Amino acid sequence: MTGNVTLYAKWSLNRPVINPIDDNDTKLSGTTVANATITVKIGSVVIATGKADSNGKFSIKIKQLKAGTELSVYAIDKNGIQSAITKVKVLDRKAPK
Repeated sequence: MTGNVTLYAKWSLNRPVINPIDDNDTKLSGTTVANATITVKIGSVVIATGKADSNGKFSIKIKQLKAGTELSVYAIDKNGIQSAITKVKVLDRKAPK
């Protein structure tokens, strides 16, 4: 038997792991694949982007957000492969007035 066989592979990245974030924070941190580009969105609006280091750790500057705000975070590796989205809610840590 002769012929050609074409194989297709679909790669996916693990979701970024996001450290808890609260309404006092001005940075979003976590881990993902090494050297990936991280995108942070509220709804469809990109509010921040950053880069993971060679160990996959990242810390991205963001503005203070209101408690309950839902963020969507994903990574794109050097080959352009995008991870699934990690959703995280901003926790309420501000002292009552």
